[in-house]
Amino acid sequence: RAQFTLMQTFDGKRMTRALYTVRNSRNQFLRLGLPKGAELWSVSVAGRSTQPAQDNDGRLLIPLVRSQGSGGSATFPVEIVYAEKGTPPDARGRGTTRVDLPICSEPIVHLMVSLFVPEQGKYDHFQGTLRQVEHFGVHGHPVLSPRPSANAQQSAPSVQGTLLPDTLAAVPMEIQLPNAGKTFLLEK
Repeated sequence: RAQFTLMQTFDGKRMTRALYTVRNSRNQFLRLGLPKGAELWSVSVAGRSTQPAQDNDGRLLIPLVRSQGSGGSATFPVEIVYAEKGTPPDARGRGTTRVDLPICSEPIVHLMVSLFVPEQGKYDHFQGTLRQVEHFGVHGHPVLSPRPSANAQQSAPSVQGTLLPDTLAAVPMEIQLPNAGKTFLLEK
């Protein structure tokens, strides 16, 4: 399972907090390909800050712990926080933004995104591999929004919307993203 919290500013900047719930009995690393141009701010595994390595393809290599419990069935959190510059709207305050999420080496059974955008905008035409929902579903069964949702178009999760006006070293830190503004929930 993966939960993403994204805060988009009106000038195009975006901060993302990704929280992966991991069960691990054999892997040394979790490989993540961050979106192009993303600046990594923080990484933690099972509540402890860590410094990821990088493979030859530029993907993060996040060192994992082994799952505890009976048969290694317990899960633990892997959290990353990163920022992106994005594209600001044009002089009339109009624009389009694309949100690419990290590409993960392991399958994600349930993906949830909370997207916070400024109140003073009008947002529509969401497209991508995620569905817009009113509430997150349980065990991968979303509660669908009355609005039409995403069409599958690529292997990496993404969402794209139209906006109208109305660094690769992790520094251990705890970051709380603001959760104000209009909220859109997206799920796969």
